[in-house]
Amino acid sequence: LKPEEVVGLQVCRQTGLLPGDQPCETRFEYFHKKYLPDRQSAMQRGIAVDRTTSQLATIKTPPENMEIQEHSVYWDPLGTPFCFDCVFPAEAVIINADFTLGNYPTP
Repeated sequence: LKPEEVVGLQVCRQTGLLPGDQPCETRFEYFHKKYLPDRQSAMQRGIAVDRTTSQLATIKTPPENMEIQEHSVYWDPLGTPFCFDCVFPAEAVIINADFTLGNYPTP
């Protein structure tokens, strides 16, 4: 027996958001009606990647090493991109709340 305020939905497995126009692998989850996911997952998009490391490009990446590649990307609420299928950085990443610095190049 399911409570009336609980709803079951298919969401993208990687982001937990609603499936968007681009296909994503889904899973079934239950949500309270007050806390339904309200955004679609826009997973595949072009993002700047360091071609020598296959990691997300940063302000430290030389321009000649940057290239735009299609990857599964999610931006967190602070605007920091997370690439699901890029090589994960081996060094610590510092999140800077000063958005004017533009730590991540955009396509």
